[in-house]
Amino acid sequence: MDQPAASELELFHDLQRVQRLSLQASFGEPALMAGLTGDGSLRESQRPPDGDWTIWAILAGRGFGKTHAGSEWVHARAAEAGKRIALVGATLDAARAVMVEGESGLLARVPPGQQLTWTPSLRRITWSNGSEARLFSGGEPDSLRGGQFDYAWGDEFAHWERAEATLINLRLATRLWM
Repeated sequence: MDQPAASELELFHDLQRVQRLSLQASFGEPALMAGLTGDGSLRESQRPPDGDWTIWAILAGRGFGKTHAGSEWVHARAAEAGKRIALVGATLDAARAVMVEGESGLLARVPPGQQLTWTPSLRRITWSNGSEARLFSGGEPDSLRGGQFDYAWGDEFAHWERAEATLINLRLATRLWM
């Protein structure tokens, strides 16, 4: 019978002390421990800010990991049963291609123990605990009218065709968290 594979944390503890200290110096203790214990794979600069906030904007270029950070944040919010999340992209196609199906999108970043059902025809992701996310376009602000959400993730805000109107409706619809 095969032995179970060693966890990343066990492998880390098997390293020589100098190797462990080198990794800790390179990545920082919080990021290193998060990666080793399965608590995420984000760099410190990709983590949400501390405190009570309603908008978190990441202003960064290609390759920073904005989509990765957004996916991890959404999964963390959806881990609490029954949460509703709006996913807003520049277009519905862009939201689907990047935020849901992309290499760092929600489907690629499913944490251990969570299960998702992606229903493209309904533009909806459903977690096994009842949380759900729906896709919207930044060019169709009226599609958010009447919606009620706990949280929202907006991607590529600068490319939203009707950004101001979409943001106003999104702020009105994101009211369940209060």
